[in-house]
Amino acid sequence: MFQQVEKHLTHEESGLYTSRAELSRKLKGR
Repeated sequence: MFQQVEKHLTHEESGLYTSRAELSRKLKGR
């Protein structure tokens, strides 16, 4: 899902989305 969204967003916005995805994964990992 995130990959499709990144295509429509700019490089900076895509970076924020990826960072958020990583943070959410880390939180779920706990």
